[in-house]
Amino acid sequence: MKCPICGQERMMQNMELINGSLVLVTEPEPLYQYSYPGQPGYAPQRCSDCYDRMMQRREEKKAERLSK
Repeated sequence: MKCPICGQERMMQNMELINGSLVLVTEPEPLYQYSYPGQPGYAPQRCSDCYDRMMQRREEKKAERLSK
């Protein structure tokens, strides 16, 4: 699936046992969700990189608020 934030199509690879042999399977990376529509601070689904950046920004804002 394409990330609605950065627009990249992210893929992940897994090894699966099919008919007794290991096969490399490529599938779309799932999108991650922090909150749901209607909740305060709602953030739409995003890829793992965008999710990590969002969480880093939230931690920085939280540290900034606590230091004041």
